[in-house]
Formats: sequence, C-alpha cells, structure tokens
Amino acid sequence: MARITIVGAGITGMAIASLLSRNHEVTIVAKNLPGDELSREWASPWAGAVFLGLDGSKPNEQKMQLDSFAVLWSLAVSNPESSIKRIEMNDFHDDKTIDQIWYNGKLPEFRILKDSELPKGVKLGMSYKTVVMTPKIFLPWLRNRLESSGVRFKRINLSSLAEVKSQGHDIVVNATGFGPKFLEDIQDQDVQLVRGQTVHVKSNFNKIFMRHGRDYTYAISRLDGTCILGGIKQYEQTEPEVDMELQQDVNLSNCK
Repeated sequence: MARITIVGAGITGMAIASLLSRNHEVTIVAKNLPGDELSREWASPWAGAVFLGLDGSKPNEQKMQLDSFAVLWSLAVSNPESSIKRIEMNDFHDDKTIDQIWYNGKLPEFRILKDSELPKGVKLGMSYKTVVMTPKIFLPWLRNRLESSGVRFKRINLSSLAEVKSQGHDIVVNATGFGPKFLEDIQDQDVQLVRGQTVHVKSNFNKIFMRHGRDYTYAISRLDGTCILGGIKQYEQTEPEVDMELQQDVNLSNCK
C-alpha cells in the first residue's frame, strides 16, 4: 500500500482519489476544500458543469472522457443526491463538419440536426444526451463519499510541491489546475490561463445550448429552475472581480 498525497481538492483531484482509495492511503491537501464558503480562488465551485467532448482529443484522451462519462451517467440514476442529472445537449458549431467530431455517435441518443433546426450562421448541429451537475452540491457529496472510504483532507496553503514532503508520502499527484505556473519549484510557463465569467439566472429552460465559433455562447440548465449563461474566454487574465459591462453586453446579450 502506497501513501499518496494529492495536491488540489477540485473535481480532478477528488476523481483521482476515488480511483486510488481502495488500495492506497490517500490524503488530499489544498487551501480551499469542498464545503467551504464560495471563493473565487479556485474554479471548481463555479463550473457549469456539464460533460462535453473536448476538441482535439487524442485516442487515449477520448477513452478517458468516455469512461468518465459512463460513471457520471450511472451516478445520475444510482445517486441523484449528488445533483448529477441526465439532460439533452444541443451542440452547435460555426466552422466544423461532422467528420471533425470525435464523439460522433458515441453519446446517448446522438443525432445530427437538420438544416431547419440550426440557428443562423451555424454549419453543424448535434443533439445528444449528456450530464449536468451543481458543483456546490456535488463537491461536498464527493468529499463525504471519499472520507467514508478512508481518504483524508487537510487544509494547507502551499507555495511549492516540495512543502508536502513533511506530510510523509510515496507519491505526490499535482492536481492544482493552473497552479504549476506559480508553484515555486515548477513555474511551468506553458500553462495558459483562461478567465471565464458567467451569469446564474432563474429559468425553466430544460436543455443545454452550446455554440462554438464566432461567438462562444452557452446556456446550461441545471434542471433545478436555474441556468448558467456564458461564455467568456479571456486568455492570460486572472482578475477575479466581476466585469459588469462584460456581463451586460456579452453574456446576457448573446444568450438572450
């Protein structure tokens, strides 16, 4: 049995712990932990959050995504208290053809939309079933599940991975998101930061609308009477404060 320390308590870190905890002694360390008051210091509590196949994925990455989707798809039925729900996705692309979509036919109820079903300017539209979750419910739920299996959580504010040496471990897993760019003993300048901004609104909309291309736009229903509107991608920006002009002119206008 190995002693494994996972640095980072977001969805990625906890997902890794869920695969390791049966056979190893696992500890998750982080400054921010699931169940804390909402903080803009980490991204996981603010995620959409929905399964969407990532463009440009290699075959091994595609398999990992589909394996993860299968687990989430099952949890939506077996553990509804997790907040995971099955939902219809309308996935639109301005500049792609179906042969460029690696998840073509690999998700439930997948179909290519007819031209009459496409918004103006859209080249390709697909409909399929995916999953959505509410992070403020899912993160504490997953933490409780992990703790019941023996995973320990420790609140530690690290400036380098070397600082976890005092915890005693055989393996350290770096699950710090954009942390590698700033950790003193890594400082990976190839890590690209992307700032997002969303709007959480009351809505009876019961699907997911996602458009890629000239305007990156989405409306993600959480099937609880609310919807997440976006989207914004601002590269190499880290400003945590809400840009009210951006919220009004871009998020709400594009999703209207």
